[in-house]
Amino acid sequence: MAGKRRKFKREPGRWQYRKFIIIATEGDRTENYHLAVSNPQFEYWLLLHFENGKKISNGKECVRRLRYYCPNYTKNDIQPHKYEKGIDKAIRRAREKDSPPCKSWPRQNGSTVYLLVEELRGS
Repeated sequence: MAGKRRKFKREPGRWQYRKFIIIATEGDRTENYHLAVSNPQFEYWLLLHFENGKKISNGKECVRRLRYYCPNYTKNDIQPHKYEKGIDKAIRRAREKDSPPCKSWPRQNGSTVYLLVEELRGS
């Protein structure tokens, strides 16, 4: 897959499942290439920095709850410094939700971004 970039057409609130499967399986076959995914969306990973993320039913609810902690949150201006204090809690919460560990991506609310962060930290 080196050198190739895949584009996704977005369906309302989610990627096309078939194309997602292709990317996920290519990553499984490629050394040093891993997929980090949050379900229902990336903001769930950010929310885990502040709370356990229980009873999130969709992406809109996830963003609404995140804005409780980060009122000015937008996808274009994440402001990473707001999440620094909660990174260890987010990792712990994501790991607890990923039990037993998923082999590809979370089918229920959860995030595998913690694996990427641990790898970058050398944990």
